[in-house]
Amino acid sequence: MVVDLRFENGTLSGSLGLPGLMALLVLLGALAFTIRMLRKGGLHLPARFARVPADFGLPDLWPPFFWTAVMLWVGLMLTLTAGLFGLIFEVLFHSVVRAGDSDAWNFRFLLAQMVALTGVLGAVVALPFTLLKLSLSRAQTTTAQESLFNDKINATTTDLYAQRQISEEERQVWQDDVLRRNAALDRLEALVVERPQEARRISRLLSVYIRELSREFPAQTHPYLQVFTLTHPQGYSRPLKEEEAFYELGIQPADAELHALSDWAEILRPVRSDMESAAQILGRLGGISGVDRRSLEIDLRHANLQGFHLNGSDFSGARLAFANTQGVRLNNAKLCNADLHRAQLQGARLERANLEHASLDYAGLEVAVFDGARMTSANLNRSRLDEAYLCNADLRQCRLMSANLGAARLDGAVLTGARMDHANLSTAGLVGTQLDGVLLDQVRFSPSTAVKDATFKGSALRLVNCSFSEFQQAQIDQAFGDASVRLGDLKRPTHWSDKTLSPDEFATEWHAYQRSIGMDPDDPT
Repeated sequence: MVVDLRFENGTLSGSLGLPGLMALLVLLGALAFTIRMLRKGGLHLPARFARVPADFGLPDLWPPFFWTAVMLWVGLMLTLTAGLFGLIFEVLFHSVVRAGDSDAWNFRFLLAQMVALTGVLGAVVALPFTLLKLSLSRAQTTTAQESLFNDKINATTTDLYAQRQISEEERQVWQDDVLRRNAALDRLEALVVERPQEARRISRLLSVYIRELSREFPAQTHPYLQVFTLTHPQGYSRPLKEEEAFYELGIQPADAELHALSDWAEILRPVRSDMESAAQILGRLGGISGVDRRSLEIDLRHANLQGFHLNGSDFSGARLAFANTQGVRLNNAKLCNADLHRAQLQGARLERANLEHASLDYAGLEVAVFDGARMTSANLNRSRLDEAYLCNADLRQCRLMSANLGAARLDGAVLTGARMDHANLSTAGLVGTQLDGVLLDQVRFSPSTAVKDATFKGSALRLVNCSFSEFQQAQIDQAFGDASVRLGDLKRPTHWSDKTLSPDEFATEWHAYQRSIGMDPDDPT
């Protein structure tokens, strides 16, 4: 490389020879090729080199940009080094200059160039070491912050099992310090606000806290639930008749009626205020700025949540299987995709709650209130909804197979596309209910089942007795059925099959009828 630098009449001038120009072009070409290969993935760096940007505290920097900067730094450093040594040799072999010589000013400028170039080269060489120092300093700061945060967590966790000593009958006893524990729970929520990425860790801690206290303070039971356990035992135990269950429990039949269960659930109160506070905080974590709701791990299986006030809480995706939630207030709550398998929600209030895609199979939902709730595609198979209030609820495409809806109120509810095989609708209220596209296979109606103004467009009736219900001819004409349906004084529509069809044959002809009226069998909604 030929570099000619001159200083004449106060002006710095120079020229770059052909070899120098060629070297510069080669360097630029190599940079362009490297960037192109890195962008297209054709050039794979070894693992050690891939970690270099992170070592310099630049983990988020685009790799092609980083390595381009490295190559430019190397080229600049080599150029400055070569220039510095060139100046040094020029000074060493320069003839002696006296003060009055005409070349004195150029010699002084040569010395100034050497000093300036030395300073610039020092700064360029020091750049990577400065970045490493900053990276190490940042890592030390992060470690100190993590240590401080862990100390806060540990101090708060210590307060979660705080106890106090009190005098009782002239002796000192220890009891849980509930006030101090509530204060610790508040601090945990504040820690999530301070560091949202720790929400998952704290959600696990709060879940364990509630579950462990639920062992110490188990849920209450009502005679209705005790009778049901004896008459519908799990496993291979012999089921008792109701009379036998009443005798064994030593109670009267009136003690185990649904209205008594409703009154009991209405007056239930939380067994511990700190347990309720922990559950309320769990329900608020998803709403804290910066928290990824999907990262939370809310696991309250078998927990005692009786009588808790959790209105507006967000328990989407929570695990609440087998939880005892009788009398709980969950109005306007979010329970999307929540697992409530075999949960006990007797007398619970879930007005306008969001239960889309929730799993409530085998759940106890007697006398619960779901007024205006959104339950699209929810799983309610074999659930017990006796005297439940589901007016104006959105139950589109939900599954209610073998569900017990005896005396349930579904007035104004939307059940378009739902599955209700073997469901019990005895004495149920279906006034103004939309049952379009619903499979009503072996559903039980009774003379007191109210179906006034209900719609059955594109629905299917199979092995159903409609002779003693208040069905109207217009409702029957909207639906599809076969010879297995008992219609009493109602006329059999012409589009119905005149023979009893097998399940597969019935499904084929039903779907053909739906298509003929412009309804999609796969999505009746």
